[in-house]
Amino acid sequence: DLREFPTTLFAEFFTARDTPFATMISQCVQFVLLGIACDLTLSLPTCSTGEDCAVSAEQPKWSLVQRSTWTNPGPGASELEVGHQKPGLAGHIIGEAFANKQPEEKQSTDTSICSKDVFARPELCPAACPYAAEMQNEFCHFRCVQRQECGLLGTVQNATIPDDGMKVCRHCNVEACARCVAAKPGDNSTKLERCVTCMPGYELNEEGECDMKGISVFIIGGVIGAVATVGVIWWYVAIMLKPCVNDQGIREGLQGRYRMKLFPMGSDEPYPLTTNLMATNVAGPGTMAMFRYEAAVILWAIVLLLVWLGFALFVSSDLLILGTRNASSPQLLCAVVAW
Repeated sequence: DLREFPTTLFAEFFTARDTPFATMISQCVQFVLLGIACDLTLSLPTCSTGEDCAVSAEQPKWSLVQRSTWTNPGPGASELEVGHQKPGLAGHIIGEAFANKQPEEKQSTDTSICSKDVFARPELCPAACPYAAEMQNEFCHFRCVQRQECGLLGTVQNATIPDDGMKVCRHCNVEACARCVAAKPGDNSTKLERCVTCMPGYELNEEGECDMKGISVFIIGGVIGAVATVGVIWWYVAIMLKPCVNDQGIREGLQGRYRMKLFPMGSDEPYPLTTNLMATNVAGPGTMAMFRYEAAVILWAIVLLLVWLGFALFVSSDLLILGTRNASSPQLLCAVVAW
């Protein structure tokens, strides 16, 4: 009876004295496969071919993100495949296992957004205005600007550095700098950021950057470490190449080590690897208690995992996607969060 299966599983686990550990593992696997099978039965198309996919209360199979985005599209609604077949829990797990975690960043060709304040887009700004500048008073809103426009046109005034790598207008960021000063908005000079005070262990140079102090100390330490490593290897090889002059002592040592091993009562063979250490007294009751505790921790982790998969199955499968997308800039981070 499937209704009694979970109860039977937990009952047999906590009476592990009579149940082999491999049997409990197989029952846990069966429980997980049962949940995946239930999910596959629910992974149905949202609407059939030719049917109107308008949102209504009778369509509970849309995910929460898809439903809220369709009813209130916003600037990122075009990126969602609303109305298509959902992959389901198993589909998400398999797809994420083989998916590329670093999405390809595409550059937009729409030059009309150069003069607009828009919500974060998943695409980079067009070549005519390649830098995304965050707006001063609007959260996750960006304007595509040219190099000399960073910090102007209502964008964050302190973000005046055009970053050619991330294609954004960023704040001043000099390596190992404690206090950095950025250029004023609209400055066309080549040096747009300069350090005023360096962190401890660094000194300021003429170009406004920070150089490490005492780098010779690290070089000397590295040389000493390399010499010591070579010496240890030479010593070990020399020891290994020496002839054996104490065969009798070696045999006695191996016999003593063999006598220290744990064997079943009345047997000279060691315990098999399939021994249930939760129920078999191998090295005292403390060992049994320790392994029972570890088994309970593993079971609790499995229960938490199943609860989380249950939320993903019955609430929204988007829980398996949110938080797994990489973002290299504030604009892409906002676009990922909005998705």
